[in-house]
Amino acid sequence: MIVIKIISGPHAGKVRVVSDGLYEGKEINPLQLLMQLVQLGSNWEIDFSQATPAEVLDWGRADMVNRIVRALLQKRFVEFQDVKYRVQSVEDIQHVAGEVEDAIAQSGYHVMVASDDEHGMLIETGERE
Repeated sequence: MIVIKIISGPHAGKVRVVSDGLYEGKEINPLQLLMQLVQLGSNWEIDFSQATPAEVLDWGRADMVNRIVRALLQKRFVEFQDVKYRVQSVEDIQHVAGEVEDAIAQSGYHVMVASDDEHGMLIETGERE
């Protein structure tokens, strides 16, 4: 079970509990749900404390990808392994986000969001996979 708390945007204050991929009996796609929040200009927090390993993997990846896109969309940098990724225009977002994702995948490390604030997003490494 994961708990999503929307902390800003049009749905601020709402909390959604997703268990086994279902919310109120409906199947939820993590990437799509969080992308919708990005499109609405929302910020969110996810509580993984009661999540299964599969939920951590699915929702963790979706959270990371959408935080990267949100940061780039908001003209903030994304930093990973001492490289700061930025976009010049909205058209560059998917390409630059893909570069960040490729760098993460090629690194062989487990990763985590160290910070995601008004200045930028910092992704740190943990143990090697």
